[in-house]
Amino acid sequence: MNSLIILRHKLTVFGGAELILLKEAEYFAKHGYDVTVVVFEINYEVFKNRIKSLDLIVLDKKGFFGQVYALRKLIKKIRPQAIIAHENGHIHFLLSKLFLLKKPFSLIHMYGSFVWLVGSKLNNSFFYRRVIKNIHSTLPGHKIFNKDFDKKLDFFKRLKSEVHAIIDFFAVRSFDKILTCSKRTAWEIEKLYNKAPLIIPGGVDTDFFNPEKENINEIKSKFGYSIDDRIIMTINRLDPRKRIDLLIKSFLIAVKKIKNLKLVIIGSGPEEKKLRRLINSIHGKDIFLLGFMDDAELRQYYLISEIITYPAWCAWGLVPLEALSMNKKIVLSDDAMVQEAISDFDNVFVSRPSVEDFGINLIKALNSPFKESRERVIKEFNWPVYFNKIHKTIINYNGVDKDRQ
Repeated sequence: MNSLIILRHKLTVFGGAELILLKEAEYFAKHGYDVTVVVFEINYEVFKNRIKSLDLIVLDKKGFFGQVYALRKLIKKIRPQAIIAHENGHIHFLLSKLFLLKKPFSLIHMYGSFVWLVGSKLNNSFFYRRVIKNIHSTLPGHKIFNKDFDKKLDFFKRLKSEVHAIIDFFAVRSFDKILTCSKRTAWEIEKLYNKAPLIIPGGVDTDFFNPEKENINEIKSKFGYSIDDRIIMTINRLDPRKRIDLLIKSFLIAVKKIKNLKLVIIGSGPEEKKLRRLINSIHGKDIFLLGFMDDAELRQYYLISEIITYPAWCAWGLVPLEALSMNKKIVLSDDAMVQEAISDFDNVFVSRPSVEDFGINLIKALNSPFKESRERVIKEFNWPVYFNKIHKTIINYNGVDKDRQ
C-alpha cells in the first residue's frame, strides 16, 4: 500500500484549513493510501470527535530541533510516497529532509501568503519588504488589518526576523508543488517566493449541504421565527478579520427598506463580547448572536436562511460554497478571494467592504429572484473533484515512480 504523510504544525482550533486537512486524510485513505497525520501540537478537546478514524501522531518533543529530529526519524521509518503539508510545518520539513538520501515527493497547501496573517513576523522583515509593500497596497483588508507591517525592531529581534524570513523562503521553495485556491493568492505567493503555485479552487461537501425538501415553516417555528421572517445569516469565527461589525451596521440599512428581516450570526471568537455590546447599543432586537452550532442544526439554519453573508477579509472561504450548494444567495466582500471562483453565479453579489455598499448589496440580493446553483457546485467544487486534482498531481509528478501509481 502507498503511504502518505499529511503534516501540519498545530491542530488547536477548528476552521476551514483544518476541515480541508481532515477531508484530505479521509479521501486518500479511501483511495488506497496508508495515511498518517503528523502534528506537533493538538487540542484534543476540540478534535476528539473529528480524529477517531485517523492515524494521528503528535510529535510533542521539547524544542524546535527535537521536533525536527523526530519528524526526520518518522519519515525514514514510514518512507512515504508523498508528504502533503498544510501551511505551517514547512520549516520543520525543510530541515528534517536535509540529510535524507531518498526524498519523497512533497506539496504544500498555501491558502494565502503570510500577508493574510495578522501579526506574522514575516511582515516585518527587510528580506520581503519591497514585495510586501507592493502586495499591501492592493487590497483594502491588507491595509486595514496589517497596519504595523513596517514597524521598527531592535537589533536582536531584527536579526531573528531576517533569519526566519530567509529560512521561510527556502522552506516554501523546497516543496515540489505549491497549491493555492485563487489567482490572487497565487500572484502573491509567486511574488514572495519566485515560484508559481498550482491553482486548485477549494471544495465543499455537497452530500451534506444538500437542500432536501423539509418543512421550512416548521423549522422556523422550532427556532422561534415567524413564517414571514426573512433571515440573513453569517457563519464565521468572531474576530476582526471577519468584519461582523460591518455586517451588523449594514443590516441596519437593509432593515429600513425591507420588512421582517432577521440577522443570525453563528460562530464564536474573541470579538463576541464587543459584538454583543454593539448589538445592545443599537437596540438590535432583530439581530441574534447564536454562538457555535453543531452541523445538523447549522444545516437547518442554511435551509431557512434567504441570504448568506460573508464580509470577511479572507484568502479563500468555504461558507459561500456551502451556501451555493444549498441554492442560497450570497453577499460577500471583494477581498474574500473565493469571489474569484463564484462571482459569475447569478446568486452571488460581490461588495466592497464598506457599510454602505454592503447594505446596498443586501437589499439587491433580497430583491433578486431565486436561481439554482447547486448543480454547478457539484461539478466544479465537490470535495472529490478537489482532492482528485491533488491526487493526479501526486501521480503525474515526474519524480513519482510508476510502481507508486
